[in-house]
Amino acid sequence: MEKRELRQLIRTKAARLTREYIDAANAAIFERVVSLPDFVNAGTLFSYVSLAREPDTHRLIKSALKLGKKVYVPRITGPGIMEAVRIEALETLTPDRFGILTPAAGETARPEELDFSLIPCLSAGPHGARLGNGGGYYDRFFAAESIPDSSHGAFFRRGAVLCFEDLLTDGIPLDAHDVRFGFFITEKRTEIN
Repeated sequence: MEKRELRQLIRTKAARLTREYIDAANAAIFERVVSLPDFVNAGTLFSYVSLAREPDTHRLIKSALKLGKKVYVPRITGPGIMEAVRIEALETLTPDRFGILTPAAGETARPEELDFSLIPCLSAGPHGARLGNGGGYYDRFFAAESIPDSSHGAFFRRGAVLCFEDLLTDGIPLDAHDVRFGFFITEKRTEIN
């Protein structure tokens, strides 16, 4: 199945998830992330800012800020181009044209300066395969710090893809430019790739 078709299938499945399932899954994902040594030991954290039907990062960001970590979130600066901008509070973010909470310009960090990163997806699968929304922002951002891997695209160890268990997929196609990440975390498991 091509990525475009798979994205549509996953979006349809995601729209059917109940609020009860999402709330319970978010609570379990939070506990898994905050107990992960990579999160605990991180001085700098990069995280996507979740939308309503994505694994919640608002609570994770607030927790990281409370623990004194430097927190960076995405800011789109052009087609396919993203930067990591430091924030002091979620309340300083404003919705962009897609409704995604976004920071104003500010202090930025390169991938090599980020101790740990939380990565969004529509779906995740074996070997760290990740199906994003199709813009390639995360693949481009992390590409320079990724280890080339001819069999499964590039690999960035210090990142965790957050996904609801009910949206996992075995057949995610990987292209040469795709970046895989070190972990994927659902409400039921933490897998190291």
